Amino acid sequence: LGETAGRPRPALTLRAGNGPTLETDLPADQDGGHCVALYLSAPRRGHLPLGRVRIETLYPLGLFRAWSVVHLDISCLVYPTPTHSLWALPPAQEDNGSEGQIRAGRGVDDFAGFRSYQAGDPLRRLHWRAFARERGLHTAIFAGLTNQELWLDWDILNGLDEEDRLRQLCRWVLEADTTGLRYGLRLPGNEIPPNHGDDQRRRCLEALALYPA
Repeated sequence: LGETAGRPRPALTLRAGNGPTLETDLPADQDGGHCVALYLSAPRRGHLPLGRVRIETLYPLGLFRAWSVVHLDISCLVYPTPTHSLWALPPAQEDNGSEGQIRAGRGVDDFAGFRSYQAGDPLRRLHWRAFARERGLHTAIFAGLTNQELWLDWDILNGLDEEDRLRQLCRWVLEADTTGLRYGLRLPGNEIPPNHGDDQRRRCLEALALYPA
């Protein structure tokens, strides 16, 4: 940039691919960089490259347009779009490899979060506030002494095509994570053991995004 290095650059307009334009000002002396968020439409799940970014400005008088196109080797990972269906989380299964561990189940000890309502759930455990806010009907669950684990399994979604299965599994992963459940994911050729937390959610969503890689 020569003699202009360190000067502010106001009224910049950026656009990536067919995404919306972003207007920003670049302050002076940004040696550590300046972060902006660019948006792209994702036609499919998987890796989405940023591609060409057009940078332009009409500053200062709006009479002339200065522009340039840059190519950045940046990509993001697009997860499946979670379905809006009302399929309840599958029932938990016995874990024969553990004895007496504290896991999310139907105990009565400590509150462990919420899951989608299932027929027969006690009315006193329904999350009426979420229902009033049009977030669906959910049931409070509690952590007790149990050997149960929740498996989100490809094979139980018979009758759905490949993409609809991935969308439903994505919805279940998000529900299980939000409610704090310990869950695992089974896909053809890939099995993620039960766990919980941010790393588990990320591993499961990445597996769904990259299936069948």
